[in-house]
Parts: sequence; structure tokens; C-alpha cells
Amino acid sequence: MASPESSLSGGKGTVLCIDDELSYLRFYRQMLEDAGYEVAAYTDARSGLEFLASAQVDLAVLDYSMPELDGAEVARRIRRMNPGLPIIMVSSWPECPHDAENWISLYLMKIRDFDKLPRNIEKLLAAQSDAA
Repeated sequence: MASPESSLSGGKGTVLCIDDELSYLRFYRQMLEDAGYEVAAYTDARSGLEFLASAQVDLAVLDYSMPELDGAEVARRIRRMNPGLPIIMVSSWPECPHDAENWISLYLMKIRDFDKLPRNIEKLLAAQSDAA
């Protein structure tokens, strides 16, 4: 189910955020919209994947620890749907979980690296644009 925090109002591109904690989704939304991105935010991984299947998304931000589908499984499914989509995994784990490292573009630690999220999104999207 889409969270009430889903929004499409930016201009630099669309970022799909999936995190089962609504407070983090609110934080992502505010930070990324302030940076000029459109944000589609979901507390449920299946709903986020459904959105991805029907919309143009430029990058995904995923939590690792989620019920039903963890972030590694969501990243694997995203890779099957859109192999070139940049994926940032954000978690409270100090290191990237081994089952996720082959499926993501970048790992950030929630508390330590939050302020780096917009800058890292810009870098990943610029690198993807340069490669095209």
C-alpha cells in the first residue's frame, strides 16, 4: 500500500523510496523534494515494486530490514525489472549485508550517512547519464 507520503512534484528525476518506517519516508521525501526530485514513497515493498513496473523511475532508495521482502530481495527484483536502475540501500547496519551487495549501487548507513543521500543520488544519476 502506498503511504500517504507519496508525492510526485520535483523536476530532477523520480526517486522511489521503500522503507517500512513512515518516519524515514517522511524524512526522505522532505530532503529529496527540497533537492528537486520527485518522490514516490512506499511503506510496503510489493506496492513499491508495482509502482516501478508502471512508472518511470530514475533511482531507488531501499531499506534493508523490512517485513515480507527484505531490501536484498527487493533489489534483486528491481534488477530483473530494470537492470540499469541505480539502487541505494540505506540501513542501520554498520556494513552492507552480504546478500545485498551484488544487487545495489551504493550502501549508506542511516544515521551516519543521511545528509549524503542527495549528493550521492546526483553522482549516481550523473554517472548513468554519462554512460548513456
